[in-house]
Amino acid sequence: MAEFEPEEHELSLLLQACRISDTLDRLQESIDAGEVIVTSPQGTRANPAIVEFRQQAITLAKCMAALNIKDVPDDGRGAQG
Repeated sequence: MAEFEPEEHELSLLLQACRISDTLDRLQESIDAGEVIVTSPQGTRANPAIVEFRQQAITLAKCMAALNIKDVPDDGRGAQG
């Protein structure tokens, strides 16, 4: 495996990717504890955490692509990137 010596902009992207990953973990916990469909004063709709999870996952994928990270090993939780 080649060594990865990130440049300053890559360090910034890597930090952002880590933060997004942490956010995804918290959102998943919220989703697991709640309902898929929620009722609000605006009517019945998808749980907002699911919508945000999708957006954060897209952003994480973009960070990983910018870092040219193609394969992420299984972290033991069943999720692979």
